[in-house]
Amino acid sequence: MKLTTKLALIFLVLTVLFGVGLGLLGIPFLRRALEQRERNYAASFLEREAQLLMDRFRQLRLDARARRLTDQEVEQAREQLLGNLDESFAKFYFHSSGRLFVLDADGRVVVSSDPTKNGRTVSNLWVYKDDALAQLHKALGTSLMEDSKGPQTRQFDLQEIDERQGLVPKSLFVSYLPQDRYYVCISVDEEDLYYTARWISTSLLLVLAIVILVFFLLFHFFYSQLRKRYETIVEHAQLIASGNYDVVIGDRAADEMGMLAATIDKLAANLRLQRTLESQLRQAQKMEMVGTLASGIAHDFNNTLGGMMSAIDLIGQELRSPATPGKPDLELIRNTVQVASDCANRGKETVEQLLTFSRMGESHKQLADLNQLVRNVKAICLHSFDKRIVVTVETPAEKSVVKADRSQLEQAILNVCINARDAMPDGGELLMRVTRENRARHEFTGQLAESPICHLLIRDSGIGMDKETLARVFEPFFTTKKKGTGLGLAMVYKIVDEHHGWIEVDSRIGQGTAFSMCLPCATGTLPADEPDRPARKEAAPKPSLAQGKETIMVVDDDQFMLQMTEDILTRLGYRSLTATDGQAAIDLFQARHAEIDLVLLDLMLPKVSGDAVFEQIRKVRPGMAVLLISGFKRDPRIADLIARGCDGFLNKPYSIEELANAIRATLDRPKPPA
Repeated sequence: MKLTTKLALIFLVLTVLFGVGLGLLGIPFLRRALEQRERNYAASFLEREAQLLMDRFRQLRLDARARRLTDQEVEQAREQLLGNLDESFAKFYFHSSGRLFVLDADGRVVVSSDPTKNGRTVSNLWVYKDDALAQLHKALGTSLMEDSKGPQTRQFDLQEIDERQGLVPKSLFVSYLPQDRYYVCISVDEEDLYYTARWISTSLLLVLAIVILVFFLLFHFFYSQLRKRYETIVEHAQLIASGNYDVVIGDRAADEMGMLAATIDKLAANLRLQRTLESQLRQAQKMEMVGTLASGIAHDFNNTLGGMMSAIDLIGQELRSPATPGKPDLELIRNTVQVASDCANRGKETVEQLLTFSRMGESHKQLADLNQLVRNVKAICLHSFDKRIVVTVETPAEKSVVKADRSQLEQAILNVCINARDAMPDGGELLMRVTRENRARHEFTGQLAESPICHLLIRDSGIGMDKETLARVFEPFFTTKKKGTGLGLAMVYKIVDEHHGWIEVDSRIGQGTAFSMCLPCATGTLPADEPDRPARKEAAPKPSLAQGKETIMVVDDDQFMLQMTEDILTRLGYRSLTATDGQAAIDLFQARHAEIDLVLLDLMLPKVSGDAVFEQIRKVRPGMAVLLISGFKRDPRIADLIARGCDGFLNKPYSIEELANAIRATLDRPKPPA
């Protein structure tokens, strides 16, 4: 609301309040003034008529002495004058209920404007309640006769008894003629006398009430609009405060409330931008971390591939030229195949870890075992760090359960380990120790934590940091390295803070550095999809592979995987049909769907995507068994297709046993009725 609008509204409110107060105080005053005006009118009319009558009586007395009129002639002339008074009253007096009558000194009616019946006036019967007539005579005798110089007017409030024996409030105006000893009286109903005053005051009160009502309705309307806008702004501000930055108020009014809404919208937009930038920075740091590990992982992959290639060459050599002519050494071949299989599994685990650390997405917190996360990071460190760095992990016997985003927390731990590696260029010791503390004291507040704390200590024997570097260690874009963005430890700090924990650093030059991550412990059961990885045991004898005779259609764009899968199916007794792209798969299925029992469908296909191929397959045969295969198990399409009726998913690369069991389980599954 603009300041001018606010001032105008305040002025309007004050004006209305002043008008209401003035009306409530002024209307009764105006009514009394109007009533007094009516009384003055009746009194002045009576005084004028009485003065005129008294002058005429004086002239009559002078004429009577000059003309020597008899008493009878004088009385007739007097009655004529009184009659003229009645005619003047009927002609000029305003109030319709007004009645004129003249009393003599004994109280007898000499002249009356009322009709008479049996010698008595009809409307003015002179019968008053509580002996009012005697009181009137007494009052007239004591007050009106005091001044004999001229007519004197007094008002009396009486209750007259009418013909129906009802009480009628009357105002009686009396003027006394002292020389002639007559009482000239005007009697008026109070209702008629004060009618104008009451009508005007009542009308003004009604107008005032209407004005107040209209003002209240207008005020309520505008106030409700302002209140609605205010509540909308507060509601959206609370959503923004809770972390929902996608809300927009959209109030474009030019007043102060609209400016406030625009400011909140701008704040939400800035927070959205900041959240996007933070997500991009975090992803960039992840990729930088993966790039940092690339050299070490490449060395590890070379070892893995070298072991596999050597094993394959040894097997081929033994088959071509066995040590014992005509009799290959089967034990050597079995051992060599096992070595190749172990190397392949090692490479598969490394790829999965890299995908975990490089994936994008919002924070997804769930219960996790901090001990297992530390062991996962240790496995990465062993693959990528200099072999002169000895990595040691110490964890308690019981699980250290925290509520965390596994990927983010593993990234934070690995970031600290990478900094520790860079601080030990000539090798050293890296210790990761997990403990549980029931009475941990917060680094910044100094207060005891409300719940038990899972404490992770990461300590290296590196070169350490001075006080200046230590003070800026978590500052974004600050780095002492020749390469790097300086976001690593800043992201560590933010990740730990988002997990409602804190991180402490202790470092001395030449004595190494210790990072302490403190995270609140959680209670509950760990998810079934993240079990602890047990130590590798001796391989048990593998059961015989499941065989079959059905026809299986394989759709994969990788020629090597397609050829290997086809050979495995042939080895297991199945017939196979193959397609290398999505459109070829659709054409092949439409042509030969009647003989196909199962489809192995890759999602990443050229020309037509795997999910579109699935749709076409289900249109041709709604109950067709489809088993998804993909090298990226985090593809969101997998869960969507399974929810829409796909029979399962197999992650590449897979072993012969995994493929055989998945195919047999899918084919043996009871089919729903068509």
